[in-house]
Amino acid sequence: MDFTADLSWIAFAFLCLALLWLAKVLFDARAKANGFAADAEIEEKSSLAVGIQRAGLYLAVPLTLSGTLGDSSTGTLVNDLLWFLIDGIAGIGLLFISSLINEKLILTTTNNAAELKRGNVAVGLTEAGSFLATGLIAKGAFTGEAGGFLAALVFFLLGQFALILMARLYTMASSYNVLDEIRGGNTAAGLMLSGFLVAYGVILSTSVSGDFTTWSDGLIGFGYGAIRGIVAMLLLTWVIDRVFLPNTDFRTEIVQDRNVAAIAMTVGVRVGIAAIIAGTLIG
Repeated sequence: MDFTADLSWIAFAFLCLALLWLAKVLFDARAKANGFAADAEIEEKSSLAVGIQRAGLYLAVPLTLSGTLGDSSTGTLVNDLLWFLIDGIAGIGLLFISSLINEKLILTTTNNAAELKRGNVAVGLTEAGSFLATGLIAKGAFTGEAGGFLAALVFFLLGQFALILMARLYTMASSYNVLDEIRGGNTAAGLMLSGFLVAYGVILSTSVSGDFTTWSDGLIGFGYGAIRGIVAMLLLTWVIDRVFLPNTDFRTEIVQDRNVAAIAMTVGVRVGIAAIIAGTLIG
């Protein structure tokens, strides 16, 4: 029995924890620059908004890292750990930069930091969904052979562009002002947008993944998957509204009732169907 191979998972697990700590330090510094201490908000004030946001971040980091595991084996544990560390630092950097961009282009009229400090759970949910979607895209972009870091970076950026486009289309197509509802602390509205981001992230993860062959094949495959995903997400809203909320509608449940239970149920349906759509893109 090769005990070194058997115990390698411990080394990877502890290195992942170290990278999670690095992400914490980086985002703590960002929070401090924005006027609040994340640890104090969570530990002393029991801020659900900040807790949910950080939960999304701490799930997104391992998701990003998991995309580098399958094809990174070099035959020696030390080299594998070194590459895992390098990829992890790069992934955290991409998550950080993406979070800055997503904050400005998804919740365009909201001061996210101020709202998190105020305890706005809707904003915390939206940021958590953004983190998870970005982690899923990074996981897909860094999965597969050939192409190297450049190809992975290009498809990650394309995935991020598509994610922001989807968010903007959703806010434009909605029968209510999504951004006003979230800024006003409507948890149901934040959960709805967060679910959209995660569901589309599932589809984009597959759209940007796979072995790199040529740029034309890769770009065509990505475009096909991304467009199919946008159409599916918008169509699913109409179908879910009528099938799973037969006695009401999204606008009523979100704007009037602020019914988190109803929206949580529909988010589960949406993410589940997104996983099936993503599966059809493989191969």
